[in-house]
Amino acid sequence: MSDGSVGHNEAGASQGQRRRFYGVATLSVAAALMSATGAPDPEATAWFQSLGLDASGARAAIHATPVVLSVVVLGGVVAIGARLKRGVRHTLYGVAGAIVGFCTALCMELFAGFEGILTALVGPLDEATDIVQLGWIFAGFSIIFGAMMAAFAVFGRRAVEAIQLESCDAEALDVRRTERFGFAWASVGLVGQGLAVGGLALAIQASANPMPGFGAGLVGAALFVASSWRLWAGFDEFLRRMVIDSYAISAILFTVGAFAWAGAEAIGAAPAIDAFGALLAFLALQTVTAMVRSSAMLGGDKLGLGLVR
Repeated sequence: MSDGSVGHNEAGASQGQRRRFYGVATLSVAAALMSATGAPDPEATAWFQSLGLDASGARAAIHATPVVLSVVVLGGVVAIGARLKRGVRHTLYGVAGAIVGFCTALCMELFAGFEGILTALVGPLDEATDIVQLGWIFAGFSIIFGAMMAAFAVFGRRAVEAIQLESCDAEALDVRRTERFGFAWASVGLVGQGLAVGGLALAIQASANPMPGFGAGLVGAALFVASSWRLWAGFDEFLRRMVIDSYAISAILFTVGAFAWAGAEAIGAAPAIDAFGALLAFLALQTVTAMVRSSAMLGGDKLGLGLVR
């Protein structure tokens, strides 16, 4: 092997190692943005003050906690991950994410100002049930994931590199022009899905004035349907088969789950579930199934979207 080949391989390996930390930086920025939406928990504030910090210092420390944890915990996993098997590595990613999420939720009330904004827009809100809270979480997930798809559509490869926690073939990071079309419409669909679910959750909570939430839900549903139709029209037979398989699997899982829940409800082991809960369960199953199925059929790409090859 020539010196030039060796140098090229070493440069590629070095670049791959650096690329693995791009995801850590991106997740740290996301943690900082999430921290900015929250309010410090009183008990956490008191604990930091017991360490000798004043009130302002305690608040600053709490807001910095998610960012520091993201850098230290995730960065540590990425640093040692190259020497571990893939399954162990991915398990550690999950554990690291759980640690960061748990500590963040323990230290602060996330999105503390969101309820105040909604109250100013639609009036008083009822106490959110567990199903409605899950609906808000799913809506947030859909919108955030939709924003990520929009970044892929606009910035292409640079955006894909920014979320990598592992080294991978440079060719796998390329985003072709035709694939940007798919990312753009996927973004519309995911944002629409989040808006639809969030709008319905708002309509349920704002029982005295449900129409603004219902209207937002209708707009989101229209975006979701338009995106689904446009993506379907642009798919080839292979991708259409993938969509059909995903819908079939999610329908089977939903049917089995609904039967099990109905049985548990009949014997008093589970509470009744309303139409919103059923819709939420089906959309969640559909979203997860589509991601897993597309990843399996297209070789397990890092994004699980079936659009980056």
